[in-house]
Amino acid sequence: MRVAIKSGDILTLGFDLRNTLLWNPTEHYTKNNKTYNRKINPDTVAKGLAHTEFTTWYTRGLARRLLEEKINSCEIYRAEMTQNPRCECTGLEGKIVQVKKIYDGHRAKYHPYENISAFSIPSGPYCHHTIRRIPSS
Repeated sequence: MRVAIKSGDILTLGFDLRNTLLWNPTEHYTKNNKTYNRKINPDTVAKGLAHTEFTTWYTRGLARRLLEEKINSCEIYRAEMTQNPRCECTGLEGKIVQVKKIYDGHRAKYHPYENISAFSIPSGPYCHHTIRRIPSS
């Protein structure tokens, strides 16, 4: 995974994470107040984890770099299209926000526990939003 971290992307990280030895073969889930057990697909969960982690750490790293460069504001944008936009940050697309707020909000909405009143970009697993420099005129 070091190669994916140093010079890869979501796809290379997902490829490295698909090793079946890294995953439990089943997972529990609850539906209608009943708990069930199902097999997991290592390819699917690896892609999901890679997407979430890559986007989360890309956002954190860019926010830190902007802070180091004394840039105070950035723009929230959808970095990847999705068939079913379900992210609560969709309404924030194109908004200019303080970089420090992005940096301080790292995972605040969903880790280590869910906090729906917190602000974070990405706002949770499978979120397709991140930040970018404000385009110059």
